[in-house]
Amino acid sequence: MTPWTEGALDERLLAHHPAGRACVEVCRAHGWQPTSADVIRLVHLKHQVCEGERSETALSPTRLAFARWLYQQGRISDGG
Repeated sequence: MTPWTEGALDERLLAHHPAGRACVEVCRAHGWQPTSADVIRLVHLKHQVCEGERSETALSPTRLAFARWLYQQGRISDGG
């Protein structure tokens, strides 16, 4: 077993939740190496959206502006 390092991805997260692997693959495909905390937050957000607990209309204008900036900079994509 390799020692844990700050920011290292705990590979057990990929098996814990089906969305975990998908989140990591999307992040890596766009040049971002997520941490374990990033994966946990992304899976939680995905769950909230799927359950109807969150939507784009419920996000603050500041968060939407930041997400748009990330998209324009190529850090995230619409998945298409």
